[in-house]
Amino acid sequence: MAAWTWSSTATPYRWRAPTPDLTVPLADVAPALAWRLRTPHAAQAAASAAVEPWVGPTVAALSRGAGAAPTADLLGLSERQLHRRCVAAFGYGPRKLQVILRAGDAIEMLRAGRSLSDAATAAGYADYPHLYRDIVRLTGRRPAEFGLTE
Repeated sequence: MAAWTWSSTATPYRWRAPTPDLTVPLADVAPALAWRLRTPHAAQAAASAAVEPWVGPTVAALSRGAGAAPTADLLGLSERQLHRRCVAAFGYGPRKLQVILRAGDAIEMLRAGRSLSDAATAAGYADYPHLYRDIVRLTGRRPAEFGLTE
């Protein structure tokens, strides 16, 4: 969405072109960081140095399946404050972050050799079609493509 900005030149408003959305899904960033640093401890140290203190507990709570309201209560924030902070930090709200984290967990299980239905159940999906829909929507690839053949 384009915006008008104030300018001190003769014309009071100047047209500013929209900036492209460069948001990267968390599921693509976190595994690459952990792999590059090789140890979970080093990855955690690098991540904690680069992010605000509320990010870790938010990701942990949402990964466990807590909703936005319990997560906000845990942090002492309102749901709206949590949503604004998540949008600023990740590029999307807590519910979308939870979907991405859950799909990422399922993808890691598939890469480890678990069956599609086992990965769906272990990641917290009601059934395989829910897993399939989320992974295709987020990655553009079918879940079977994340198997051991990669």
